[in-house]
Amino acid sequence: MLLRNLVPVLAIWIDFASNAKALAAYGLTKDARLFSQQSFDIIIVGGGTAGITLAARLAKSTSLNIGVLEAGEFVPPGQNSLVDTPAFAGQSFTDPNLSWGFTTSPQTHLDNRVLLYPRGKMLGGSSGLNAMAWVRPRQEELDIWSRLGIQGGWNWQGLLPYMMKAENVSMGNSSAFPGSHYPSGFDSTVLGRKGPVQVSYDNTFSGVQTPFVESFIRVGATLNENPENGNNIGVFNSQHSVDVATGNRSYAATGYFVPNQGQTNLLVLTGSRVARINFAQAITPLLANGVEFIVAGTTYSVKATREVVLAAGTVQTPQILELSGIGNKNLLARLNISTFLDIPTVGENLQEHNSVPSTFLLKEPAPITLDALSNNATFAFEQLQQYLLNHTGLFTTLPTYSYHPLQTFFSSASVAALVIEILAELATKTLSPFQKLQAEIQIEWLLKGKVGQIELAPFAGGIPGLPTPVIPGRSYISLVAFGQHLFSRGSVHIKSASPLDAPIIDPNFCDFTFDRKILSLGIDLAKRVAATKPLADLIETVANPANITSEEDLNRYIIGNIAPEYNAIGTAALAPKAMGGVVGDDLLVYGTSNLRIVDASIIPMHLATHIQSLVYAIAEKAADIIIAEHDL
Repeated sequence: MLLRNLVPVLAIWIDFASNAKALAAYGLTKDARLFSQQSFDIIIVGGGTAGITLAARLAKSTSLNIGVLEAGEFVPPGQNSLVDTPAFAGQSFTDPNLSWGFTTSPQTHLDNRVLLYPRGKMLGGSSGLNAMAWVRPRQEELDIWSRLGIQGGWNWQGLLPYMMKAENVSMGNSSAFPGSHYPSGFDSTVLGRKGPVQVSYDNTFSGVQTPFVESFIRVGATLNENPENGNNIGVFNSQHSVDVATGNRSYAATGYFVPNQGQTNLLVLTGSRVARINFAQAITPLLANGVEFIVAGTTYSVKATREVVLAAGTVQTPQILELSGIGNKNLLARLNISTFLDIPTVGENLQEHNSVPSTFLLKEPAPITLDALSNNATFAFEQLQQYLLNHTGLFTTLPTYSYHPLQTFFSSASVAALVIEILAELATKTLSPFQKLQAEIQIEWLLKGKVGQIELAPFAGGIPGLPTPVIPGRSYISLVAFGQHLFSRGSVHIKSASPLDAPIIDPNFCDFTFDRKILSLGIDLAKRVAATKPLADLIETVANPANITSEEDLNRYIIGNIAPEYNAIGTAALAPKAMGGVVGDDLLVYGTSNLRIVDASIIPMHLATHIQSLVYAIAEKAADIIIAEHDL
């Protein structure tokens, strides 16, 4: 996007410290030999969203020595506008200094398309790469985990205190209307006010925000001014992990690591690739006693006296498990990896949200959108000055989110017809007991109409790379539909015994027809909103999808433009072992005494939300579990 051309200009205004000085100041090390010679009680593999959060909390117990292995580097605050500036969200996806740059395997049901699958490669992980959405799921979606056999406080009541513990919310207007058209009625008692992550409501809106919300409500959407209390249904002014004091992203590195820079019992090695977890010989249950890692082509080992914690994320946690000999014994044997634990469900149960955009060309003169930052240099510099001096303006603006059951916009009969199709398709599949139970729950949710199935988000600007290209100098509104509770299940597995090879990431998009049809309904909804006043008065024409004359045309557009929402979960599921779980309520890998998993891979079943807030909560809860177990 043309916005990226402004990044060098931002750099001129920001006082950068040298990277070497930052490393010294923040207690990081790049000395692999030094790190390997340390004695750590707990080694955390991955310094991402969950990993560095967990490390900072555990380091509060001064009797523990914590070591963290992170493949990326620390990006000091103010050094990289692609990380800091909200309006640049998404532009770092292909930056090798910030992102792993993963891609999926060819997607069978998408004409073998290979999709970009970025994951954060920096201290703070994907919390430094994502779109900063700070949204909680509906209470019912967490409470259903008990039906999966999960106990130990893994429900709404048990996780809400940890979601609050992670956040420091700057009070603002939760209404999706700028200027509080309607009275703000949110319940502030469910908002955290003392946490490390700075969270705020959007305070700058584009010129299409109010018309969109008004049209959306006329189509049937509800206005939700209290989405953090366990009911996220409706349209609302979403919270984002943005610090109102600076206008910059707040994430795990700035929130949890930087304030703990003086902790002498916390050491982070950056630039390290974990090869495998080491285990003690002939001990049952399996005892993890260290980690093997690679820096600059040299392999090192480091010892852990109490625990090893995997926090490498939904993609790389199963990769490291398999490289370490934990996984499907048949896969491991093919790759000449000795099997320590045969857990066939490692890397299975990958779940992801899908998405497809609808874009609309705006009439001239167009209302202010993010396109104006590319189209009008004078306006862009005015906004840049406002951002840098006042920490407000379009450079801080992010989308409004909304979640909806299908019955909000479509008839109960049409939903029932979809369910009949799903049941027929399920009958043709070979499903595990875990998959069968998940499908049963999802069908109940569809029929009851209380859980969000479609997310619709307005982006104030055009989207490049679609069949009808963006016209230079013109302005757009894009309405993106996201499927929330898909029936397809994918996988992540290693393709070789080398830790330097990327794993095979297969979301298996549209293995169920429903997963495509939910996006078809999303496009229909977007067009209905765009055709309703007052938004309709601003629109000149539909840009994408254009020239749709048949269902086949629409399906072709969807298949050609589906993208992930980058909310991957489930590849090391929290569930009973008999159900195919990889970890139990204490987050210990089954068959081990001291190997835990703390990241989004444990989330057993997808939720209608952006998962960032929940991942922080998982790490916060894990810290309490570990501290209690070691009686610290």
